[in-house]
Amino acid sequence: MMRVLRTLCLLLLTIAAPAAAQSPLPRMLEVRELARFRPITVGMFSSYDRTGLNDDGFSGKHSFLRKEGDALVIAELKGPGAITRIWTPTPINAPIEFYIDGERRPRIAMPFDQLFSGTRAPFTGPLVGRGAGGYWSYVPIEFTRSVKVLVRAPTLQFYQLNYALYPPGTRLRSTGAPPSMQLQAAPEGRSIVAQASLAPGRTVTLFEASKPGRITSLRLTPASAFGGDARDIDIRITWDGAPRPAIDMPVTEFFAYSFGDPATRSLLLGTEGDTNFVQLPMPFSRSAKLELISRRTAGAPLPIRTELTISDRGRASDEGYLHASWNREPRVRRGVPFPMLDVSGRGHLVGFTLQVQGAAPGDTGFFEGDDVVTIDGRRAILGTGTEDAFNGGWYGLPGRWNERLSLPLSGALDYSRQLARTGGYRLLVGDAYSFNRRLNFTVEHGPERNEAEGDYAGAVFFYLDRPEGLPAVQVERRVIRADRFRVGTNPAAGLDTLIDASLTPQGKKLPTGWVSTLRFVRTGGADKVGFDDSWGPPLVSFRVEAPQTGRYGIFVDALTGPASAKLQLRDSNFQAVGSPTDFYAAAEGRSGFVKLGEFDLTAGINLLHLTMPERNPAARGAEVAIIDIEGRLLRAP
Repeated sequence: MMRVLRTLCLLLLTIAAPAAAQSPLPRMLEVRELARFRPITVGMFSSYDRTGLNDDGFSGKHSFLRKEGDALVIAELKGPGAITRIWTPTPINAPIEFYIDGERRPRIAMPFDQLFSGTRAPFTGPLVGRGAGGYWSYVPIEFTRSVKVLVRAPTLQFYQLNYALYPPGTRLRSTGAPPSMQLQAAPEGRSIVAQASLAPGRTVTLFEASKPGRITSLRLTPASAFGGDARDIDIRITWDGAPRPAIDMPVTEFFAYSFGDPATRSLLLGTEGDTNFVQLPMPFSRSAKLELISRRTAGAPLPIRTELTISDRGRASDEGYLHASWNREPRVRRGVPFPMLDVSGRGHLVGFTLQVQGAAPGDTGFFEGDDVVTIDGRRAILGTGTEDAFNGGWYGLPGRWNERLSLPLSGALDYSRQLARTGGYRLLVGDAYSFNRRLNFTVEHGPERNEAEGDYAGAVFFYLDRPEGLPAVQVERRVIRADRFRVGTNPAAGLDTLIDASLTPQGKKLPTGWVSTLRFVRTGGADKVGFDDSWGPPLVSFRVEAPQTGRYGIFVDALTGPASAKLQLRDSNFQAVGSPTDFYAAAEGRSGFVKLGEFDLTAGINLLHLTMPERNPAARGAEVAIIDIEGRLLRAP
């Protein structure tokens, strides 16, 4: 029998076993059945630092359970159950082996890096991929009695391996991985299109039902009208007349915007063109009500177009109600992880988003914090870094976690080292976190002891055994824009143009500690006191990201010394700004931030030019070792 799984699914080419012996895996992977409770216990093996510090795979010390000959055992379980997700940002060309049910030979063996290539069966098709610095596989591997996973290598770095254990006595017709997969989306039901007008300070009902059914798709237009910094239009969904809605949060957070900007295009929610969409099944037993609430105090009414796909198939007794919660701490509490969700009851978590505005421009080290999920009193998930929780890796490096990127089940909402801003989203289907009594989900801020400062905002999507929602969070909603940017030099970022000069990363040990610099060195005529060649003075240009439009002061922190020359700031039109700043000194030292000048920048990417017009007659060279460049907002328009 062929079963086609909706949206994200497996194509199983086998005859289903009797219900009493059937694996729960097919329903776990079928999106249209995503609301069904799961008779499983979930957990994860990972390379998290057992001491609570930040060596979550860097050294490989914590990247295995034990050694077995020339191999590292990275996971071992007693069944029945399934491996549901494998992730790493550091795949290696060494064999990975899966031993099923005590077999002496591995059922599956291949180089670890080939597991994610999409070309080696059974790890093919849409459940395997790479992007944003991470590599992942959602191809399930089932076992009846046991599974052991080995990597035949002396060391391994970062990894996560999620699993689900089935109820004792579950009999599986076959084990290992299924033969093939496919990816598609097809919400069931009839389409209902409605138009509405939402005036400032008013509430509009977009859909209301008084009989059993389910929403399988919701599309809301125009997406652009909900954007901006205010987060001032809410979506509210109430199931079965509950006294408190199951979903009551800003529209921007429900559809995974990034700091007020539509940013996500995943399989199950996000924005396509100018239309927001969500395709998580939403069953109800008696009634449903979908509303939009405007918190605006002025402006023209907002024209709304809603398209819903509705099925008459009501909520089954083994299904939960869709809930979504939003939490925000504009200033995370020192020493305490950020709380994403704390909920009691029976259900399963199927998605989450996180947006973070760090307090220190040029530094996104707060993303070293680990995600921790405690299920029914047991620490089930211990992560290895925040971007890892979103299937990413290596933030701030080109081609990795370095820009906005949407993938089917995960992605980067944004990344800017200059603004200390980032975020991500992840959807959980076969790897959903099931709980029977309580789930507590937190994210650390900073690599150790939750010391990093920042503005954290997170949304969580989950199914629960009751229609009543959690209390809405009463916090500041407005996006807080940064008021400065920093072009750091570790690693070098934003370089656009370099003329008649070299730019070399270099470390320097000072009495106050180690610093990273970019050595801006004139390549021609360095013996001259004045720079008089026809090309003009040596030039370096950077792409800088202004957090908002306004007038900025530009400051440079650099090394001073006998070989140091002068810097001249030039604006986007290449006009000189201020006077040249001399970094010459008789002895080596550090300037601290020195103001070069000020000019107007627009929100987004701008060009900032630095020239080396001349050097002090006493200087022995022609260079400036730049530690940091910082722009500080002086006046907004």
